[in-house]
Amino acid sequence: MYKNLLRSTKCKSCGKELTTLINPIFSSKETMQKYQGICSACMSNQEHHEMMLAMNADIEAKIKT
Repeated sequence: MYKNLLRSTKCKSCGKELTTLINPIFSSKETMQKYQGICSACMSNQEHHEMMLAMNADIEAKIKT
């Protein structure tokens, strides 16, 4: 059932196999595409912080509409 919502890919940095959603649940496609394909082990604290801020802004924008 959920198989069509997921896709397999590899981390751009280390090559670790990842499974990601085809479409974002809460954030925008732009945010998803920017950070998609990077595993948590390869993501710096700064990148993680920026991703969380971007996701927060996406959610906030959806609430306002």
